[in-house]
Amino acid sequence: MLVDVDANVAADVDVDVAADADMDAIGEALSPAALSDVLGMAEPQVALHKGSLFVPRLVRAGVPAVGVAEGLKGVGASDGTVLLTGGTGGLGVVLARYLVSVCGVRRLVLVSRRGGAAEGAGDLVSSLLGLGAASVELVACDVADRGELAGVLAGIPEEFPLCGVVHAAGVLDDGLVGSLSVERLGAVLRPKVLGGWNLHELTSGLALDAFVVFSSAAGVLGVPGQGNYAAANAFLDGLVELRVAGGLCGAALAWGLWGMWVVWGVGCLRVIVRGWRVVVCCRCRWLRV
Repeated sequence: MLVDVDANVAADVDVDVAADADMDAIGEALSPAALSDVLGMAEPQVALHKGSLFVPRLVRAGVPAVGVAEGLKGVGASDGTVLLTGGTGGLGVVLARYLVSVCGVRRLVLVSRRGGAAEGAGDLVSSLLGLGAASVELVACDVADRGELAGVLAGIPEEFPLCGVVHAAGVLDDGLVGSLSVERLGAVLRPKVLGGWNLHELTSGLALDAFVVFSSAAGVLGVPGQGNYAAANAFLDGLVELRVAGGLCGAALAWGLWGMWVVWGVGCLRVIVRGWRVVVCCRCRWLRV
């Protein structure tokens, strides 16, 4: 049972009761003395459960902090192919190099909207081969388009089947909520939400070693001016939770700030990872009082 207290009206208390609740027990629990205690707690909401009162609090989830190495655990474990979305963007370039040089990935399919036509694509392939990759394929594909993505997956050779997915595609279009049109909201949601869901559905029958999504602290903490981006990343966190609950592999890396600078005249965007840490999500718990 939930008790909602209006802080502006001392005597205004709303009680939500389940249909099968024991009304006699509730009557005893909400005695005048108990209601007086509730009003004196200065809490906007109180829950009554088995005769005890609880208040909501945000606490650290009961899981240890995870570093990027553990978050990407499994990527490169098999001699198969790893699919990386957003593979030619600033973040994708750094990540592709990390996958090859640190995780030991030898076969990469880099998916982006421009594919091989992206600026610096040729140099990226050369650098990855130099780091030890045996095969690097650049493919132009909109991951939010299920048909296009299905075609890319179908083109992965059976000799080196898909063994890992890293979803790093994303778009930014920051603005206060009042300025977010349907088009601006959709543009940010599309690659993460539709792209993530398409990857999930199209690979759910495969024996993947890893399914990793790059989400954001914005989806956990909220960031001013990034309501659309926060919603998109919160979806990815939920998608991974859904996969894990269904017995599938999954990890969401909720990144904080990334430092960026442009080397003018060279035309390259470099990204420095600050900390390589994963934000530990908080969950809402009820604390007994």
